[in-house]
Amino acid sequence: MKRKKRKPKWSSRSSRSPLDRQLSKAETYLNQEQPGLALEVLERVPARYHRDAEFRYLRGMVRMIVGEFHSAIDDLEYALKNEQAGSSRFLQLAMAYMLLSWPRHAWYYCERFLQQPEQRDIIEPARAMMADAKSMVAAEAETLGVPLDRLAKALFPHERAQLHLAFGRTTDARRECSQAIRLLPNWPAPRNNKALAIYFIGDVQQAIQLEEDVLQTLDSDNLPALGNLIQFHFAILDDEPAKMYGNRLRALMLSDAYSPSDLNKAVEALGFLEDDETLLRVARTASDFDASELDGETWYILGAAAANASNAKLAKHLLENAQAMGSSVDHWVDMALGIVEDRRSHPYALKGFSLQERFPYIHYTRLLTRTIVED
Repeated sequence: MKRKKRKPKWSSRSSRSPLDRQLSKAETYLNQEQPGLALEVLERVPARYHRDAEFRYLRGMVRMIVGEFHSAIDDLEYALKNEQAGSSRFLQLAMAYMLLSWPRHAWYYCERFLQQPEQRDIIEPARAMMADAKSMVAAEAETLGVPLDRLAKALFPHERAQLHLAFGRTTDARRECSQAIRLLPNWPAPRNNKALAIYFIGDVQQAIQLEEDVLQTLDSDNLPALGNLIQFHFAILDDEPAKMYGNRLRALMLSDAYSPSDLNKAVEALGFLEDDETLLRVARTASDFDASELDGETWYILGAAAANASNAKLAKHLLENAQAMGSSVDHWVDMALGIVEDRRSHPYALKGFSLQERFPYIHYTRLLTRTIVED
């Protein structure tokens, strides 16, 4: 009789210390396939234990399971640096980087894994992942018209800069962007991210100058640069340039001369401008996308645009995508969904939250903390 395979269990721990007890409790929840509860336990661990490598490893794994990939990488790399790690750590990090579409680090960690003598039973999945990562880098090199080895070198600091920006480490992000620019001077992406870092450091005028240089010298239709310029001018209440760059962005969106990967930044910029018409057009186009193709905040803005146009069916679909992806405006998503679902069963015009006539697109804190970086 064929034996049924058992699911792998997280190792049981002793309860000699408060940290051991918390980790053991989290592992129990993991074995019960309740990673959300496991993460709640780990998030309550006192700060004095946060330098413990085993704690950071377990929290990183749980964060990866629940989809918090940036935080997972931060924890897993800390654990790798501060303990004698097994080869599986390399593969876990490669997976996290691939889930964020950051192929150069995924390629690197797959190589590290394949250099180890342990766990040869999963060598083929590691090789397949590395092949996928290398093909992503090769495709981008072909698009940019640069040698593969040059892009491979520049991608290391470019990807690290995005991770730093995700955590608000703007000085570190600026340094990494500068390194990527030195390695590949004509690549707009690290310049756009450097402008974001400088903006969040507080030098808005320098950030504006950097993005204007991108448009003037590298790519006059660079959508992320246009989106950043709209945000920067909006932040300093400089309406006329924001509207001018908005017109250029709108023309690109109406001509469909953009990549789907640029939609997060474009939708954010259109949200700042409250461009209902263009947002509704994009919302209809994006309704066929898989939820994972856009950020939760982007889905919310598109859902709000559909709701503002009283298209309850489209709004519900887009807001459900926002709910599935999670975002910093989950409370708005839940409120909007409740209103839209109620509207579908009662014949009255859609209204915004509380006494508002419209559904808002952007919370003002987005100017201070929200960062959409360019991959």
